[in-house]
Amino acid sequence: MHTCWYRANALFTFASTVLAVLCILCTLSDQVHRSNPGVQVDLAGFDGLHKEFGTDKAFVVLNFTADLRDTFTWNTKQVFLYVMVEYSTSRHHFNQMMLWSQIIERKEDALIRRPLLRAEYPHVITDKGTNLRDMPFNVTVAWNNMPIVGLLTTERKTFTGFKFPPEYQRPNPQLQQQYRL
Repeated sequence: MHTCWYRANALFTFASTVLAVLCILCTLSDQVHRSNPGVQVDLAGFDGLHKEFGTDKAFVVLNFTADLRDTFTWNTKQVFLYVMVEYSTSRHHFNQMMLWSQIIERKEDALIRRPLLRAEYPHVITDKGTNLRDMPFNVTVAWNNMPIVGLLTTERKTFTGFKFPPEYQRPNPQLQQQYRL
């Protein structure tokens, strides 16, 4: 009755159960941690707001500082940080554009200072129409905490009170090459 296969099965079942209980305890211990990261966004200006083929295009420049060291625990694998510009127009009530993102794998790298932060991707803030002039917008900074074991959580902080320029501006010549304007 007690062959080596029965004993191996019992040992495997016991080890799997202990591992599952440890994973659950790890997840629960990480849920108790409350982080309070420091994030600051200021509008540095615009590299341009112009109309092209009936479409408004805006180039936002931000001063960005984030201290996400408080979000790291022993169970944190990495943090995905991203900055979005959110605005609404008469035709489209909610628009988002990801301006910049970064993966942070170590606590030592979680202090970020980006003066004159520009769009990282070859996308611009666009409106299918001419509605961006003098339109308010928000900047949202969000971060995903990716644990080794447990649930992925997302936290965000929104900064309000920004406005696009009231008049069109010629885009920066360097941006014209980068975005092929």
